[in-house]
Amino acid sequence: MSQLVSSLQTFFKPREVFITGIVCLLVLVSLGILSLAQMPDVVSTNVQATAAVQMKAISAVYVATSSARSRATTTVQAHSTATVQVRATATALVIDSTATAIASGNPYPPHGGTLALDDTLRNNSANAWADEASKNGSCSFVGGTYRAKSVTSNITFGCPGYYTEFSNFVYQVQITILSGDEGGITFREDTQGHQYTFLIRSDGTYGFYKFEGYGKTVSPLISGSSSAIKKGLKQTNLIAVIARGKTIDLYVNQRRVTSVGDGAYSKGAIAVCASATAGTTEVAFNNAKVWTL
Repeated sequence: MSQLVSSLQTFFKPREVFITGIVCLLVLVSLGILSLAQMPDVVSTNVQATAAVQMKAISAVYVATSSARSRATTTVQAHSTATVQVRATATALVIDSTATAIASGNPYPPHGGTLALDDTLRNNSANAWADEASKNGSCSFVGGTYRAKSVTSNITFGCPGYYTEFSNFVYQVQITILSGDEGGITFREDTQGHQYTFLIRSDGTYGFYKFEGYGKTVSPLISGSSSAIKKGLKQTNLIAVIARGKTIDLYVNQRRVTSVGDGAYSKGAIAVCASATAGTTEVAFNNAKVWTL
């Protein structure tokens, strides 16, 4: 009997191990199956998490790039707008300056003012130019020109427009020295003979003087030579003066010759003149213009 029990014990031990093993195996398989069943969710979760991080990174880069592009575009647009505005302003200023010059006809800076006198000087006009003679000279209209003649040495003989009076202005006239020495223009002249006189000579020199009254002192303010002056007799030059307060600019053929500061006289008539150093000087004038400033 004991032998039988011993045999049965021997028979069942391996089976317990075997069954235990099977049970363990089944547990492991179940766990494996469960793990496999859960794996897609884990993988999906990881993939989604990774994708989310990557999308955030990509989005951040995109936003940064987009912002940079936006700022760059805004800067370029602003720069372009500013450039266009600057160009437009510059163009407008040029157009406005040109339009002002065309409207006034004043070819001298600041190219503005009002055209107050435009006289061909072919004959007398409402400006009442002097038309007379004396022992020292004469003023007359000859051959479509206005002539000033000085017949006495060291005398500057003036021919004024009696009905003219200007303060700040541009005064321009064509001048041709027919014989003798020098001719020019007078301005801010009053009834006592206070005046400024700008003379050019046939040798290419010039002088600017302040007359302190009839028969009184003549003060030379400046003199010199200029390549702007056409030399020789019967050469036509365009002379001009710009008088603004104490500042007086002198021009020949639209080139500035010099500038003088003197405020002794502020307003008066304009005139043309001839000046004789020795013998007789005769000068012809045409196309006088005045722009008031």
